[in-house]
Amino acid sequence: MFNFRRKPGITTAQDLAERLGQLAQLSDRVKVAVPGWQATSLARQISAMDQLLVQANAGLAQSDDAECGQLLDQLRSVTKDTAQALSAASGVVQANTGEIEAELLAQAGQLAGIDSRVEKAREKYFRQAWPQVTWPLARGWVAMRFKAEVPAKTEQPGKKKWTRLFNAVENPGGASTNEQADSPEMDAAKEAEAKQLDAVYKRLVKANTAVLPTPWANKVNAELDATYPDLVLELKAVLNTPGQRHLPAPHWWKWAKAWQWTLYIIMLAGLIWWGMNTLLERLLLPTLPMPHIGVMPLAVVALLAGLILGLITTWVNYRLVKAGAYRRARNLRSYLNSRVEDVLQAKLYARLESHIAEHVSLIALANALAE
Repeated sequence: MFNFRRKPGITTAQDLAERLGQLAQLSDRVKVAVPGWQATSLARQISAMDQLLVQANAGLAQSDDAECGQLLDQLRSVTKDTAQALSAASGVVQANTGEIEAELLAQAGQLAGIDSRVEKAREKYFRQAWPQVTWPLARGWVAMRFKAEVPAKTEQPGKKKWTRLFNAVENPGGASTNEQADSPEMDAAKEAEAKQLDAVYKRLVKANTAVLPTPWANKVNAELDATYPDLVLELKAVLNTPGQRHLPAPHWWKWAKAWQWTLYIIMLAGLIWWGMNTLLERLLLPTLPMPHIGVMPLAVVALLAGLILGLITTWVNYRLVKAGAYRRARNLRSYLNSRVEDVLQAKLYARLESHIAEHVSLIALANALAE
């Protein structure tokens, strides 16, 4: 980053002048970065840099190469001490910073309500797929399986089981009583989530500012504590902004619907054909022509084929819809997590990185001047 090695053709006085300019910048930047530096371990080094600057600027024009060499040696010594002081004043970076960041992302997602948003998207996918791919006679069975996928908190305890099962599909726009008003339990849960997020937030800030001198770290902690309410507000509002574009229904739903109705019509035709012949036979009237496949009447074959294939197709479609719902929920979770990460980056990580980058830059400048 910095290179102050003597260049060919540069005199000692010119080298000293260049280094003194950088030394003045180093002193000023350390004073700005470390509040109350007079009471820190850096006070001696900063004072020595200021004295050297005053001494060198006062007699640089009349100094010979020997005096300039002595000033260069003093400059290297004081900047070396400054680099060591900046490094020694830092703590040990925690090895589990990545784990804390992952925990912070999870807690921020909970506070933003990602879980409920993703669950609603998964339920919406099921309800959209329901009239497209199910078989009419298998509706009750699929409704029961669908309800088993819905968390118990969405159930309406005041209704009977089968009423709840069918309402879960037939009334997708209706909101339950638990969703319309926040209960004391929900308020307590939100408060607990906010406290957990605050604790993880402070742990992460402390872990990252451990590399900074104590007054500098305290300044960063106070600065980020002041911006924490804004972070919480943006996290809560992140799901209220326009989300993903509307995703069209998969094309296979139409083919599955057409196939299900074909099987249903075949089964009904076989049932009606076989039933009419049975009735006409009992009334001793002429029956309709009835071809046979082997020993079984064609109407019975159509009835059994429509029934069995309809049930099998319904089971397969249910598995496909379930996989598609989880895939869409997974994609939505990734998208919402990226939105939360953007908020964390803007309100937390960018500010932490700026301070840590300044700390690294100061150490690199001091080490370069000490060469």
